[in-house]
This record gives sequence, structure tokens and C-alpha cells, in this order.
Amino acid sequence: MCDGHAKINVMDNGLLLLGGAAALWLIAKAETGKNLQFIPLGASWDGGALRIQIGVQNPTSNSLQYNSLAAQVSANGTVVGNLSGFVPKLIAPNQQTTVDVNFTPNLLGSVAAIFNQVTQGGGITIAINGSANVNSIVLPVNLTFQAIAA
Repeated sequence: MCDGHAKINVMDNGLLLLGGAAALWLIAKAETGKNLQFIPLGASWDGGALRIQIGVQNPTSNSLQYNSLAAQVSANGTVVGNLSGFVPKLIAPNQQTTVDVNFTPNLLGSVAAIFNQVTQGGGITIAINGSANVNSIVLPVNLTFQAIAA
């Protein structure tokens, strides 16, 4: 004969097992996404808009779903614009996929950066700081590169 307590314990154990499996699945998705590498590849003009190409490298053995990227762009510490790209792409295992993002300039920041460059000279360091949505997990994207050497 089975009393009500035994049924609750079986149900509780089942819920715990299901919750644990869901947690492991989420952790695996997040860990896989953290292995991605974002690298700047280049830029091009497309109908009057500046498009930036970013390589997304997937060194894992799992396919990943890139959904979007949004970031702020700085030149020598001055914010000069934003990047945004919302076209989903599948990133194959052990491959690099190129994603195109749009650059929207910040007029005041761009003028300030140009003024600083003319008056101070030196190199130009570009920083891209934002986030990407991969496998429905938000991942930080932080790229810094030398656009013009000092």
C-alpha cells in the first residue's frame, strides 16, 4: 500500500532530477559559447552604410547559433559610434563564420576623435565593447586593435 508521502517523494525526486538536467544543459550552452573568439576582419561600404566584418571562431565540436551583436566603438578612448547586427547565422563546429554589423557614427564623438588625432598625433587604438547573443546566451565582446600605429 502506498501512502501520500511516497508519491510526493517520488515527484520531488523527479522534479529535482529534471531541474538538475536543465541546469546542466544551460551550463553546457554557456560554456560552449564562452569558447567563441571574435576577431575584426575588415570594413566595406554598402549603399552609403559602413559595414564591419567580424569573424566568429567556434573551436568547439558543437554548432552554435549566432543571433545578434550590439557594441560601442571607441577610438583612443572616445566613443565614436555603435555597432549592431541582428542577422542570425549558424556557426559550424571548428570553423570561422563572418558576421556583418552596421556602424552608426556618433557625430560629436567622431569630431572629438578627429580633433584629438590632428592635435595630438600618434596612433589610433580602436576598442569594441558590447555583447553578442549566441545560443540565447549573452556573451561579452571586447576587442581592441591598433588601426594606425603610433
